[in-house]
Amino acid sequence: MKGKNNGLNAEVKKLKNKVDDLNAEVKNLKDENDGLNAEVKNLKDENDGLNIVVKNLKDEVDDVNTEVKELKDKVDDLKAQVRNLKDENHELNAEVKNLKDEVGDFNVKVRNLKDQVDDVNAENQKLQSKINKFKNFLTDETFRDFNIQIGDHKFPVHKFLIAARCPPLAEILKKNPELENLKMVDIPVDIFKVILKYFYTDELPGVNGMNVLHLYATAGKLKIKELMEYAATKIIQSLDSKNPHEVLKLSNKYNHDEMRYQAYEALKKKYPDVNFKSELAVDNDKLDAFMFQIKRKEEADREMEDMFNN
Repeated sequence: MKGKNNGLNAEVKKLKNKVDDLNAEVKNLKDENDGLNAEVKNLKDENDGLNIVVKNLKDEVDDVNTEVKELKDKVDDLKAQVRNLKDENHELNAEVKNLKDEVGDFNVKVRNLKDQVDDVNAENQKLQSKINKFKNFLTDETFRDFNIQIGDHKFPVHKFLIAARCPPLAEILKKNPELENLKMVDIPVDIFKVILKYFYTDELPGVNGMNVLHLYATAGKLKIKELMEYAATKIIQSLDSKNPHEVLKLSNKYNHDEMRYQAYEALKKKYPDVNFKSELAVDNDKLDAFMFQIKRKEEADREMEDMFNN
C-alpha cells in the first residue's frame, strides 16, 4: 500500500507540475493576448485617424472641384466675352471702314464745295465789279432818263435799273415806255431813299424801330421780296409790346406766317386778360374793331382812375 501511495504521490506531483506549466502557458497566452488587444486598439485609433484624414482630404477635394468648376465657368465667361469682343471688333472695323469711306466722300464733297466756293467768289467778284459800277450810277446823274416823284421830292433814276429791280415799276414802264415822270404816293421819302440805295448798291439798309415797319410795307407795295424778308426778320427780332397790332396787320396784308404768329403771340402777352379769337389773327377789319374796343376800355379805365385819384 505504501508503494502505491508513493506512486500516486509521484503521479500527483507530475500532474501538479503539468498544471503549473499549463498555468504559466495560460499566463503567457493572456499576456500575449493583452499585447494583441493593445495593438488592435492602436490600429483602431490609427484607422480612426486615417478616416479623419481621408474625410478631410475628401472635403479638400470637394473644395478643389468646386473651385475648378468656378474657374471653368469663369473661363467659359471669358471665352464668351472674347467672342463678343471679337464680334464687336469686327463690327467696329466695319464701321471704321464705312466712316473712312464717308470721310473720303466728305473730302470729295469738301473739295467740290471749295471749287464751288471759288467759282462763287469769282462770280461775286464779277458781280461786285458790276455793283461798283452801279454804285457810281447812284451819284452820277449822267444818262438818267426817268424821274420818280414822292411829294415835293424828285428822284432822277435809270429806267433799265429800276425796271430790273422793281416788278411793279417794270410793268408800268413796259406799258408806257416813253414815260419820264412817275408820281408815287403813300411812300415815306426817307424809306424810298433807302430802297433806292438798295436798287443801285444791293446793300441792305440798317434800320430799326418804326422805320423797319415802313420799310416792310413799302417793300411789300413794290414787291421787293429780298427787302421784305430782311425787314420781316428785323421786325420779329425787335417785336415788343408797343407794336404787335401794327405788325399783325402788316403780316396779314402781305401774308407772312411767321411774323403773323409772333405778332399774335406778342399781342396776347400784352393783353393777358383778353380772350382773343383766332379769327382776329387773319382778319384786319375785325382786328381793328376789336383793338378799338380795347383802347376805349383802357381810356375809360384811366378816366375812372383819374377821377378817383382827384
